[in-house]
Amino acid sequence: QGYYELIDAPLERKIRLLDEALIHARSQVDPGQRAYELGRIAECWLDLGRRERGVSLLREGQALAESLPVPEGLNERIAYKRGSFAPMLARIDGPAALRLLNGFSGDALNNLRVDVARSLADHDPAEAERQYRQVDMSGQWFRMRLAPVARMATADAERAARLARSYVDPCELAFALGNVAYALAAKDRKAAVDLLDEAYGLLDHADESGVTRTLFRDAAITAAALLPVAEKIDPALVEGYFWRSLSLRQPWPTLGDMPILREIRVAELAALIARYDRSVARDLQLPLIGQVGSQFMLGLAVTDPLWAVERVRAIPESSAPPARNRKLTALRNLADWLSRSPRGVRGVLECVYIQCNLRDPETRDDRW
Repeated sequence: QGYYELIDAPLERKIRLLDEALIHARSQVDPGQRAYELGRIAECWLDLGRRERGVSLLREGQALAESLPVPEGLNERIAYKRGSFAPMLARIDGPAALRLLNGFSGDALNNLRVDVARSLADHDPAEAERQYRQVDMSGQWFRMRLAPVARMATADAERAARLARSYVDPCELAFALGNVAYALAAKDRKAAVDLLDEAYGLLDHADESGVTRTLFRDAAITAAALLPVAEKIDPALVEGYFWRSLSLRQPWPTLGDMPILREIRVAELAALIARYDRSVARDLQLPLIGQVGSQFMLGLAVTDPLWAVERVRAIPESSAPPARNRKLTALRNLADWLSRSPRGVRGVLECVYIQCNLRDPETRDDRW
């Protein structure tokens, strides 16, 4: 876990963390937990380009995983540690990873197949697609389903776009195509621009479908979440897509929406656009001043931490006990967001994507 939290740390620090983590992993008595921790460490070594060390640890973990019980006739939760090693092993050995899935069924098998597809996507996209198409997606969170498509785009963009177009919800389809465009930005700028324009075209008409206003996001939030894709392709594209994203906001009040949900969406939208225009992000949140919930502090924290502190300190003092004191509640929630991630505002912004059930296009790890 320390490695992922210090993803921007110097290489020497990462190596030291991994060496320390290995000592801890090998001290685990439970073979399933030991295999899992060895696998996570191995993936880190692979990500660092130290393939030999990664492969060695994965083979060590494979022997442990294969010694664990097969879920046939057993409670799958007991045997799940065997299957949870499969996505890690798939980074180097797809057939062996798939054998670890034998005996699983239902939601457990669906979840494992998605993770295995993610791991296969950048080096065996054909098998990744085969596994992906066997999954019952009805119970899968979009962010989880998107990870294999996003990773596949780096190896086989055409196949990834084909998978993206299997989504029915236009917001999901648009965001998936945007992730493929992000992978293409450095290789084929024209193709990336075409995909991004197709994505925003879908969002322009998304609300006509009646299936895109979920508890997580709407067309405007989805469009704003794709702005890093435009920036990656060509920073000159950002301004147009920025205002296009804001134009997709629903009028207030929106029939059928809970007022609190509308307000949370505004905070999330502000957080997503803040890096491109903090003034507009602040203006969006002015009607929310006085809200003290954690969801609202998230928007303030990403937009401008110093401004956020000023807004919270402007809340009138109260003699109410801490549990019902609005000012103390706001200060506590803001401090929680500002201190939550060692990566600062960048890390907090990733939380916005998670809260919206989306995947940060700039993320360096596709794990759910």
